[in-house]
Amino acid sequence: MGLSKEDRKMARGISDIIEGLDKLIFPKKPIPVFVIDNIIIRDENERFRYCATTSSEFRKIIQHKGEFYLIFGIGLNRRIKKDQRKRVMLFSGEDRFRESREFPFFSLKGILFTIASHEVRHRIFFHYPERAFSPLQIRYIHNEDLKALFLYVYQLSSVIYKEDTNSPRFRREFDAAIIEHVVAEKYYRGVRDIIEISKIISAGSIAELENYWKKIN
Repeated sequence: MGLSKEDRKMARGISDIIEGLDKLIFPKKPIPVFVIDNIIIRDENERFRYCATTSSEFRKIIQHKGEFYLIFGIGLNRRIKKDQRKRVMLFSGEDRFRESREFPFFSLKGILFTIASHEVRHRIFFHYPERAFSPLQIRYIHNEDLKALFLYVYQLSSVIYKEDTNSPRFRREFDAAIIEHVVAEKYYRGVRDIIEISKIISAGSIAELENYWKKIN
């Protein structure tokens, strides 16, 4: 068992972006990315992980103390190729009124940035829970496009996780999904600078998020 050449190349691409973003956001305490090459996962929602500690299930294969990111590499290339056949959900202006089949396809680099943004946001959630976004904040959003995005992520997360919306997992995944979708939209509209993307990932208030949304649009 091991990684194909394609899986290894894709894992390297995602790892490089995660490490780059992590160093910008946590310059004094960057953490490594490990790629698992001998475990086949059954749930694609678990393919990428931020781990605050080395859990018992990984201690035999990861000789590391402290935080790290994890990528399950077997089948990774196939997973990303599947993602490339999906369309980008856009929420700015008239785009949010379009049919889903009218949305454009995403680039490979754009997909990798959204995945990396999601995982690095999990680390921010762990260290700075007060920055987390939640469905309860929808009432405070003035920008209608951003409000539509929050409602979409809430509905999607409710379907995917099928659990109490007050559960720690739901709160964590909702927060990361908001950032992931904002980064996806901004990347599609031309924001490719990793420093600008790191600022979006670090956002900690509705006002801040609305400012980035307005600024980049």
